[in-house]
This record gives sequence, structure tokens and C-alpha cells, in this order.
Amino acid sequence: MRNDIVQVVTEYKEGTELKRKISDELFAEKKSATRSEFYAAYSSGLSARYVFEMDPEDFEACGVSIQEGDITQKYYPVHILFQGEEFEISRTYVTAAGDIEITVK
Repeated sequence: MRNDIVQVVTEYKEGTELKRKISDELFAEKKSATRSEFYAAYSSGLSARYVFEMDPEDFEACGVSIQEGDITQKYYPVHILFQGEEFEISRTYVTAAGDIEITVK
């Protein structure tokens, strides 16, 4: 059940400035990182803290597109805010059920 509230942070460049877009509150389900996710992250020097499951359309809507001349640059979310802490997104995975799982460290 998606009863946890998160915000998604996207960092992007606009001209020479680095900016941050923080989403509205979104519903997600917080899960513990599984043993396999934890050890896979650990073996590559990372640490998996949580996995958040949410609607992929909500997640995609948090991205930012910047038009510079004929080129459109798409920036994707890089952090999740949860209970006053900011976590770095280390992996996203779309499940067969059409949900997106976001692993954070």
C-alpha cells in the first residue's frame, strides 16, 4: 500500500546555473532493500538503504526538459526526500506490474 509520502529532486543545468526542482508530495511504498540488492550494491562500493515503489508516470513527470537551440536535454530525478532525509537514487527498475522501484542509498 502506497501510504508513504516522498518528494523527488531533479538537478539540471540552465545556462551556467545548476538548479534543483523539488516535486510536490507523491505517494510511494517504502520497502527494505532485499539481501541481493544490498550485497550487489556493497560489492560495487555502494550501499542500498531503501526501495521505494511508485507510479512510473509520477516519477517521469518529475523530470525536467531544457531546450537549448535545436537540442532538448532531458534531466531525470537524482534524489528522494523522505522523512526529512535526502537519499541518492542509485537504481530504477520498472516491474512487470507497471510500477517503478527506486533504490536509494
